[in-house]
Amino acid sequence: MTVEGTWVAIREGLVNTLGVAVVAIALALGFGALFAVGRLSRRRLQRWPAIAVIEFFRAIPLSVPRGQAEAAYAIGLSKAQVMRSVLIPQAVRIMLPAIISQSIVALKDSALGLIIAYAELARAGRQIYVFYNNPLAVGLVIAAIYVIINYSMSRLAVALEARQRRVPDPAAPGAPRSAAEAA
Repeated sequence: MTVEGTWVAIREGLVNTLGVAVVAIALALGFGALFAVGRLSRRRLQRWPAIAVIEFFRAIPLSVPRGQAEAAYAIGLSKAQVMRSVLIPQAVRIMLPAIISQSIVALKDSALGLIIAYAELARAGRQIYVFYNNPLAVGLVIAAIYVIINYSMSRLAVALEARQRRVPDPAAPGAPRSAAEAA
């Protein structure tokens, strides 16, 4: 294995790791959205299984207070308008830091591909250190790559949380209704 081959192996492992993480995150978001829509359904056959799954697996509290939907219904919005204009935007804004945190977990868990012989970053690192018989140097490089990615994602989550605290809730009383009113 040449130096160039070493970097190719690391790059391929990193690409595979990120690919697995992206697929895992996309599937998690898709299933989460599906269960969220099911939970808000008026049909019991859709709502109750979704509630059971959500309550069993949920790790974070509810996102939007019930009064938000009630207020939207009180001003005459339909269920679809309430979802599209009030609930979904607030829920996404509230959950975004938690979604990013869970994305970091998914990225870290992608290293479990080592167990099933998937050519991800940790496995590429293992193959390189076996070839060069230098586990410390290879381990430091692989660890640095993971730290950089996870630190970047953590900083993104912190920035989004700070932004969420700065931006007034559009549904809150007294919040500006337009850009002109905010100025």
